[in-house]
Amino acid sequence: MNTLALGYVVAGLAALLLLPTLLFCLRLFLLTIFSVFHLRTAPGKRPESKIGVLVYARDGEFFIEKLVRGMLSGLDYPEDLFEVIVLADNCSDSTAYLAGFAGARVLERLDRISVGRCYALEWALTKLVSENAHDAFLILDADVVLSRLVLRRIDVALSKGALAMRLPLSTPRADESWVTRIEDVADAAQGTLLPRGRDAVGLSAGLPWTGYCLATSLLREIPYMAYSEMEHLDYHVKLVLAGERVRFVRGSNLEWRAPLPSSEITRRRRALDLGCKATAAKYAGELIKSVLKFNLAAKECLSDLIAPSPTLLASALVVVLGAGGLLLFGSVSMPGCDPLGRYALAILAAAAAGLASLAAHATLAVIEARLPFVTWTALFMMPIRLVGRLLGAKRTE
Repeated sequence: MNTLALGYVVAGLAALLLLPTLLFCLRLFLLTIFSVFHLRTAPGKRPESKIGVLVYARDGEFFIEKLVRGMLSGLDYPEDLFEVIVLADNCSDSTAYLAGFAGARVLERLDRISVGRCYALEWALTKLVSENAHDAFLILDADVVLSRLVLRRIDVALSKGALAMRLPLSTPRADESWVTRIEDVADAAQGTLLPRGRDAVGLSAGLPWTGYCLATSLLREIPYMAYSEMEHLDYHVKLVLAGERVRFVRGSNLEWRAPLPSSEITRRRRALDLGCKATAAKYAGELIKSVLKFNLAAKECLSDLIAPSPTLLASALVVVLGAGGLLLFGSVSMPGCDPLGRYALAILAAAAAGLASLAAHATLAVIEARLPFVTWTALFMMPIRLVGRLLGAKRTE
């Protein structure tokens, strides 16, 4: 194979890598831009919706009493219109007793066969919906803290016809390094920026692990039956396939009760990645059928499940830039390779545009989360972070 033919092979491989990478970069860029135009949800002055705050807890006796008392006294919402409900799932401690003592209604579940959060939520929501005593349920884990106006904002969304809502979620860390600073950017994008952009263009914002609200009428139509470790992903796909959308309630952030160690955040992120892959495989056929019918919500839902991380996208673009640089060098320095020059310039321009879109995405995420200036220096270490993650994945195989 002569040098010119080899150059064409390199250009072809670079183009094959570049095309899907640019499509995912374009998606991130568009959602980032549209997120700027998303309107903040103003708290209502005269609430009308009766909301059940459903707290999932398992062996949480050390903080459940303080959590319940904090909600009952700290939430700015009429007392007769909200109820704190603690779902004590297979607890072996005093969680149920302490939650009731603090003023919450307690649903105690003891089932050693159907073990897991998904089964507990299905059981509790089925029971609560049948009572017809609430207009909606805000589903939380026991290790989060609500801002005082959150229920008023949810009430406004419900009054405007929203049936499913999610809250912005921030994850404070107990430790910090250049690796965690990169992950902080990804957390800000996934927890706030991207769902806000999806909602701004009329698509479903997606359901997070914790901090989402479901209307009772929606739960009657689409029962909460999703049996997996990431049941919120399963249920969201069911909502999208049924033509429903999740709205983004902007203005009241949900925070963890205490800063989490980076090891725990990494564990949760890996579990989420695995959950996305499993959910995509489970619903691939149905989602693809909807995509072929030009269902944009299904297309975005599928894209969100299979999308590579920005770190991976940036690393792929760096590889393409290297290939383009080699082609450009060859077209100038080697006789007979002049035709490679135009391909090299096109590849370099496209890769640079992709990196620029990722830079805009990261910039807005940093601004949105009010991350420190030192985060910018950590972003340049993204390719090294990717190599470390790949090596770590191989070690666990």
